[in-house]
Amino acid sequence: MYGECFLKILKTALEGAQVNPDFALTDTELREVLRLAEIHKVLPLIFDAAFTAIPQGDRDNIRAHVKLLVSRQTLTTERFLASYKALNSQGLYPIVVKGIICRNIYPKPDLRCSSDEDLLIESVQEKDYICAMNKLGLVPLNDNNDTHYQSAYVSTSGLYIELHRSLFSDSSELFSKCNKSFEGAKSKSISVLIGDTEVRTLSHTDHLLFLILHALKHFISSGVGIRQVCDIALFANTFGNTVDWDYIYNKCSDLNALEFAAAILKIGSRYLTLDYTLAGIPKRWQELDPDEEPLLEDILCAGIYGSSHRARQHSSGITLDAATGKKNSLRNRLFPSAKSLSAQYSYVAKSPLLLPVAWSHRILRYSKEIDTKTNNTPLNSVKIGNKRLQLLKKYNIIP
Repeated sequence: MYGECFLKILKTALEGAQVNPDFALTDTELREVLRLAEIHKVLPLIFDAAFTAIPQGDRDNIRAHVKLLVSRQTLTTERFLASYKALNSQGLYPIVVKGIICRNIYPKPDLRCSSDEDLLIESVQEKDYICAMNKLGLVPLNDNNDTHYQSAYVSTSGLYIELHRSLFSDSSELFSKCNKSFEGAKSKSISVLIGDTEVRTLSHTDHLLFLILHALKHFISSGVGIRQVCDIALFANTFGNTVDWDYIYNKCSDLNALEFAAAILKIGSRYLTLDYTLAGIPKRWQELDPDEEPLLEDILCAGIYGSSHRARQHSSGITLDAATGKKNSLRNRLFPSAKSLSAQYSYVAKSPLLLPVAWSHRILRYSKEIDTKTNNTPLNSVKIGNKRLQLLKKYNIIP
């Protein structure tokens, strides 16, 4: 009920419009819509579209918070574009994915907030990028090592940039196959103008495929939020007529992601702004006609990247193990391999003998998070994980 109200307002925001003057929210509806807006990180979009439907007292309180989020995004965008120009001046031309590329196609770009920007780089130039990051005042967030496929850099101004050696981790066969889908993507990259800055990015076909597979990655883990579905819907509407939909169809089929992708498109069409005709989506996609409602329910519960609830985040081990072919057992979840923990505990990558220390740290940290009042318990994590496992089977992601 509240989800439909939330989606109606969000659709209006994607159209760059405001709800009808006679549209009204009860106190309960307002609380639930705002809660969903917060966990999905779309509050500025919701506030702008539902402005007239929010009572004056609540409006003033929310406005200050939204104004802060939007002004912060505006500054971050300016800083990122300045940094990108600085990289270009040093002969570095990384490929920008997601983030600012998606934001640029929204009717009011700064209302679609991003916490970071992602750059795909050539591995052979990594040392040049590290040097360039230091010159720009961006310092590594964690120790970087060869087991990571991405490295995060932050500045005191709040700019957060991730350098990617590849678009996905090679830690499993599934994600390795995802990476293989983008072999040659760099040679097909294009330039787009954002403000007065030319930015290099993936071709429209590769970028849409990446957005779908990136959503799949998060869905397999803790969950994918509605903002990623909005990105896909707007991207398809904007560039769909230049996209090779048959190529995406075949790649998704190879990765057991076809029904998931079709369900995402169906949600975009039924509840958001995706127009199959405008996007040039072939009939073969529509003929798949999956049941999208269970996926939508999971999306709304998930929040951004499945972060709505700690128990949901802890349940990711069950779905990740199933999708990536790992043995799904309590022992493996309590005592993961050195390879799977190296990104979280960098000292394990440097010295595998410290793996038992990482196990202890991990278990201790989890035990501190257990909270029966919020239902953040191992039992609830298992329940959520098993329920989501059935979703992976429903959409044929796993047998």
